[in-house]
Amino acid sequence: MKTLAIANQKGGVAKTTSVINIGHALALKGKRVLLLDLDPQASLTVSLGYDPNQFENTIYNALMREIDISKVIYDRPNFDFIPANINMIDVESEIMKTGREFRLAESLKSVSKQYDYCLIDCPPGLGLLTINAFVAANYVLIPIAAEFLATNGTKLLLNTFDDVKQYYNKRLKIGGVFITLYDSRTVLARDMAEAIRGKFKAATFKTEIRKNIALAEAPAMGQTIFEYSPRCNGANDYQALTKEILKVL
Repeated sequence: MKTLAIANQKGGVAKTTSVINIGHALALKGKRVLLLDLDPQASLTVSLGYDPNQFENTIYNALMREIDISKVIYDRPNFDFIPANINMIDVESEIMKTGREFRLAESLKSVSKQYDYCLIDCPPGLGLLTINAFVAANYVLIPIAAEFLATNGTKLLLNTFDDVKQYYNKRLKIGGVFITLYDSRTVLARDMAEAIRGKFKAATFKTEIRKNIALAEAPAMGQTIFEYSPRCNGANDYQALTKEILKVL
């Protein structure tokens, strides 16, 4: 199983949208996919149409070693997912033992042969949960919105990546950077996209995820873009991006 951590501590960059739609795009290519919500805001869980409080057990219980992670995997059409809820906010204070950075990696071992890909929706921060995601991952994918101050904070994210790679997970790699919320009609978006490509160079995927009303509407319906509007620009963009990801990873 290849594990991809999708991370950016800056909110509003279409991180959760990307996890869901890259995941579904991988499934459409015949891959066995697991999506994992590691965000205390439970954005992925809600975007798939679920109430985080409806689940008796979530990733929180697996991280606390109260239950095997296989017991918190739920199936839906095309892929499986692991929900989160507000209890996640207490993980950092409740797990004080040595080795707490490895909790997620250890938990995922028991299901690693069941899936081709696990995509982790990281929280918008660089605390223990994101570190757990990086320790468990093979690759980090970084979505960056083509908006003002787009690359602000990426230095801290890359510093965290470097620390995890040095001390906890030497196999960890940057899988790539991709541009989201792109509107070619605006000078700002074009300038920001150019700045992102200038900073990250070959690590930036060619595909840009264009601003698309269907991408904003789909989560409100608890659907992926391929379920909600499979012929829209958003669906086409995520299919193209996923094709690139498969070539690189």
